[in-house]
Amino acid sequence: MNVKSLYAAVAAGMTVILSPARAANPITPEGEFFSDPAPRVGPDGALRVFGSRDEDPKSYCSVYNDVFETRDLLRWRIHRGGFVSAGEADALPTTDRQLYAPDALPIGGKWALFYCTPDGAHCSGVALSDRPEGPYAFSREYPWARQIDPSVFRDDDGRIYYTWGQFSMKMAELKGDLSGFVPGTMRDGDGSRGGPSIFSTRPETSTR
Repeated sequence: MNVKSLYAAVAAGMTVILSPARAANPITPEGEFFSDPAPRVGPDGALRVFGSRDEDPKSYCSVYNDVFETRDLLRWRIHRGGFVSAGEADALPTTDRQLYAPDALPIGGKWALFYCTPDGAHCSGVALSDRPEGPYAFSREYPWARQIDPSVFRDDDGRIYYTWGQFSMKMAELKGDLSGFVPGTMRDGDGSRGGPSIFSTRPETSTR
């Protein structure tokens, strides 16, 4: 199965995974609740799905971002707590709120995880790790991105675009060091309800 097909399978709700029929989510064992999936194929050819962990039926998500990893869409390895916002493994000094939908990308020899929280004053930022599964360490906040659901897209020329927003999509080009956005590149979108993402169908970008 090629990478484009892997993306399509995950985007379609991960229904192609072989797993017990009783499971609430096809790629997770019973009792594991994994939401907000963001698929990435790494330089090593493995597909990793970054997402949030649901624990409390009365609220969204938890203080953990997890990573699910596979090479064949049949066998999955779970990396729990790759990034944590509270507790003994707290890696986010700015807030103890839940971690919502993340995205991640290999950049400059490291993996960058773009996180978000419901804390309006400390809503989003980036954390870094030497490994895709983490652990991720806080790098910096993005005070200009005050809404949730970040996603990143690397174009053919290497430039990286950051989209985010709920009820109002926004997009900006990130600086090469991920310290912020390139002035003059921020754009408002079309009123997307949330979770905007950009994917290329060209083979040379869909493998990144």
